[in-house]
Amino acid sequence: MPETVEEKLKRRGDKMFDYNVDEILLTIVSDYGKKTLPNIEEVLYCDIVNAVLEYLTGEEKKLGLFHDFFNVPWELKANRLLEENFGKFGDKLNPKLKESLTHMLEQRNHCEHGESWHSSSFEDWMKFWPRPITSTLDLTVQFVEEVKKTLSLLEEDLRTQCEVIGKLMQKYVDEDVEYIRTHYHW
Repeated sequence: MPETVEEKLKRRGDKMFDYNVDEILLTIVSDYGKKTLPNIEEVLYCDIVNAVLEYLTGEEKKLGLFHDFFNVPWELKANRLLEENFGKFGDKLNPKLKESLTHMLEQRNHCEHGESWHSSSFEDWMKFWPRPITSTLDLTVQFVEEVKKTLSLLEEDLRTQCEVIGKLMQKYVDEDVEYIRTHYHW
């Protein structure tokens, strides 16, 4: 029998939110499973970064794989923008959310066997999250129900901030899903 939300909370303690902020944001932006998401982790990563930056600054952002892929390395641009804006406006966020987002979104450089690449905890989580090999993704009812239960256990200001950021993500996700449906055929 799968572990319940309460059992996970007891096992993980205060780190429960760290493990679920990505799931919470994806569930909210999908309108609780009603809308399709991009199934490309770098694209979803940029959508989360854009929404967080817009929440902090009040200005729409356009960091993205489809916007910045051939320009300045977008991973470095994301780190710079997040660090700069968490420093200036980070007090707008619940401290738990700020810490979780910082951990989840920070791009780290990896070097192995002469190759170098960047990744974040979010992208690493997406690589191992069971999902279909298609260009878009729909969340399961079971997944959404578990996340709803987790959301109900959060402090009100934490839940509200997640909902606002998830809703800000919507325009970025909609734009990316449209781009993917037009340009990707898998």
